[in-house]
Amino acid sequence: MNRVAPTKATKTSFLLVMLIFMFTLTGFAQKRKFKISQSYVGIELMGGYRATGTNTSQEVSGGTIGLVTGKDFIMVSIRGIGIYQSALNPQTNMSIFESQAAVNMHVLKMLGAGKSFIDFYPLAGISVSKYKFGSPDAANTTQPQKTTDFNGLSYNLGGGVVFKLKNRFKFVHLFAEVSNQHLLSASGNTDGFGLDKSFSGNIGLRIGRIFTK
Repeated sequence: MNRVAPTKATKTSFLLVMLIFMFTLTGFAQKRKFKISQSYVGIELMGGYRATGTNTSQEVSGGTIGLVTGKDFIMVSIRGIGIYQSALNPQTNMSIFESQAAVNMHVLKMLGAGKSFIDFYPLAGISVSKYKFGSPDAANTTQPQKTTDFNGLSYNLGGGVVFKLKNRFKFVHLFAEVSNQHLLSASGNTDGFGLDKSFSGNIGLRIGRIFTK
């Protein structure tokens, strides 16, 4: 059992990015007047791929399902269930089971483009993941001979574009986003995998209700 501890530089960078993100959000929210009486609550479905690994490069595909809440200019996604799976290959099979919380700010809305149907957003989040690796027998690649797994805590930074439809009571958001995931810490047998960062590309749907006080 090995443990990968985050370096001082990694922790400092993460804290600086999150602080800048939150101060930017607070500054815009105080400077501009938003219709904060409207609240968005709904579900989110997302699917895509992830390229992960430094020593043993892997590509996995899958998706997440969760809840979304927020306002016109900020959305919070609680991606409670996420599953990504690699295709069978002679080297290594990988599965990722993940939960994630992510925040995104709609830039055009914050700048005053009130009725824009398209918006862009930076995102920041935190993920808790369980990685499983199966090493097939060379004589029978369909039967994994050994399984290695570990748990990881990561932060995510990226951006996306969203197409927004809504009426008085309902909203539909179609979105595409990319992000980089950086491992903060991990517990388990991580020897030989080097999964310190990964890249994701996803498309998704958010749909739900608009509540007005």
